[in-house]
Amino acid sequence: MYLLPANTSAESDRIINVSGLVIAPGFVDVHNHTDRSLVNPNSNLNEGFIRQGVTTIVGGPDGYLSPVEIQKLKDSLAEHGAGTNVACYVGHNSIRSEVMKNDFKRDATKNELNQMRTMVK
Repeated sequence: MYLLPANTSAESDRIINVSGLVIAPGFVDVHNHTDRSLVNPNSNLNEGFIRQGVTTIVGGPDGYLSPVEIQKLKDSLAEHGAGTNVACYVGHNSIRSEVMKNDFKRDATKNELNQMRTMVK
């Protein structure tokens, strides 16, 4: 979609007259759980988002994606593509578990905090 000033002449295969209507830029869905399903060849979830005007989705809202998992998702999206823009939250608990394994109920050491900072960057 491209919006031109009223006095501009341009050619297109399809022109939609939106006089009297409301048009909006793409919407951002900041809380959904579809990030892992986006790269599933048996689902076409992004088509539903696009049809509803959602052009950007943000996955991992409950903090379950660690930086390692996010990198795997990025690699898969780069290989297979996605119909929308995709972003992810980085989960605090996922980062702690990645660095501290099953010993995450204690305070992190300075070294562990530095490892976590590096993972987020």
